Amino acid sequence: MSKTENQNKELEITFFNGVWMWFKLQKEIKVGKATSQTYVHLAEIYLNYFMYKLSLKNALKAIKLDRTNPEAYYLAGFSKSYLKANSLYAKKYLIKAIDLGMKQKYVPLALLAIIAVQDDDFEKCLDYKKQVLSMNEENSNFYFMCTCIYIQSFMLKESLEYLFKGIKYSILERKCPLYGIFGITRFLLENFIVNYFYKNYCKAYYLLFSGESRAEGEKLFLKIAEKHKKYKDTCYETLLGYYYEKDDYKKCIDIANKILIKDRHWKVYKYKKLSYMALGQEDKVIEVIKTMQKNNIQTDEEDYNIQLGKIYFAKENFSKALNYFNKQIISSPSSHPFLYKGMCLEGLSDYENAIKAYNSSLDYEKTDLAYYRVANLYYKEKDYQKALENINKGLLLNKDAYNYNLKGDILTAMQRIKEARICYKKAENLG
Repeated sequence: MSKTENQNKELEITFFNGVWMWFKLQKEIKVGKATSQTYVHLAEIYLNYFMYKLSLKNALKAIKLDRTNPEAYYLAGFSKSYLKANSLYAKKYLIKAIDLGMKQKYVPLALLAIIAVQDDDFEKCLDYKKQVLSMNEENSNFYFMCTCIYIQSFMLKESLEYLFKGIKYSILERKCPLYGIFGITRFLLENFIVNYFYKNYCKAYYLLFSGESRAEGEKLFLKIAEKHKKYKDTCYETLLGYYYEKDDYKKCIDIANKILIKDRHWKVYKYKKLSYMALGQEDKVIEVIKTMQKNNIQTDEEDYNIQLGKIYFAKENFSKALNYFNKQIISSPSSHPFLYKGMCLEGLSDYENAIKAYNSSLDYEKTDLAYYRVANLYYKEKDYQKALENINKGLLLNKDAYNYNLKGDILTAMQRIKEARICYKKAENLG
């Protein structure tokens, strides 16, 4: 038996002998006999009493003394994960513990599975979970770690089964199971709030994002939205947003259509509209917006006239876009529709009225974009003085590369070459 193994056997730390062991370890430090394992045991004591900062501090001291001690890396990773710090460091320490051949490999693997769920990396979580469960150890520590994995996956039945197994094996091993129960109870309170909505929402979230059963996750989200009206926004946003972010626009539209049979919710229309837009089907986007307008669907998005105007503007149908922006100006004038009106008129080569529209936009709100557009039109019309006045006003609001480049062009046209070079240099530095 090696010296380290012998020391581990002598110092079996439990929740209740921790104080006595702490004094013993402090004495080792005081007389200058502290080893890496001394600080490992101190870290373990602090961990038993949920003092994660002190546990981490001592684990790092242990690593400094012995960079081949897997227990030290494990305790550092455990403490980091509970301190809600950057999960990258926690993962790094736990993986190092595994690489160094930690005996109870399932412990860091279980913690990595829990961290993966917190990071929304469900594929990794499933991989770690499978590795842990495949070990099928028969001891209390293993069952307690499995309990934590199932809690984090919001699988209450399985977590309780493993919790009872953990307690049973603690008794057989003649260990006091209180620390394990305290830790898991705390974990339960933090991660598995007994609330019907939250529990089912998290379960649906896990099923959808882990890929274990997306169809079941979809059904559960829709069921929650139906039963808990105030959580509709959250459920629809998560469900439709998942497929939209994965670029599975057809699936997003398909689910949206199923929901809209029963519930004309604005967020469902929103994702349907965004999906058609991503597929380049502008006519379908217009159809969705008009349907929303017809059914008077309340939304926190831009007014329907603005939305339709932007679609036609993107299609370079400036006359039709202008019609919608004018409607918006009549019903609710503001900077935004005037700005787009100016761009439509500019697209129709009506520069004089475009400048008037931009100036109307500036009456409501000073924006560097409006000043840029006015300056650019005056530059095209060769009225360089007015162009310079407007671009300077724009630069007071936003010193970006576009504004400096245009100012450089204007100064070049005015034969002010040295000043123009300075502007181009500034634009280049800004990228």
